[in-house]
Amino acid sequence: MKYILIIWVCSFGNTMECGPAMQKPTAYDSWSECSKGAHVESWNMLNGMNDELIDKYNIGTRYICKADSPI
Repeated sequence: MKYILIIWVCSFGNTMECGPAMQKPTAYDSWSECSKGAHVESWNMLNGMNDELIDKYNIGTRYICKADSPI
């Protein structure tokens, strides 16, 4: 079974608000690989953002690893 990573950039202020979902093109062979990939992608996304904005808006990521079911 393959897993697809879907990730959001969110503000975790008083209310959680997230931007649009982004589906990564890589299909992972296991939940473990997908989950670890989510953390790498999160790091890359946050590392490319301005630290002051991250702190001001409490920015972080949210993700799911969804089983890719064949049609």
